[in-house]
Amino acid sequence: MAHPIRRFLKHLFRDCRGQDFVEYSLLLGFIAVAAAATIPPLAEPIGEIFSKAHSITTRAANRPTGGAPAEN
Repeated sequence: MAHPIRRFLKHLFRDCRGQDFVEYSLLLGFIAVAAAATIPPLAEPIGEIFSKAHSITTRAANRPTGGAPAEN
């Protein structure tokens, strides 16, 4: 039983797909927080951008896989 789990964990840690997206997203987030902290008038527009990005990624995550995009 331990062998399949060990193989799964090795595969999981070797899989790097999406890693660049996550890293760039974190970097963008840190820059946005720093900009909002240093320039208060930018706080609201930055919040709106992150809200839109959140809704887009949520819709993408909930889309059925293996076929055409779900129609709205």
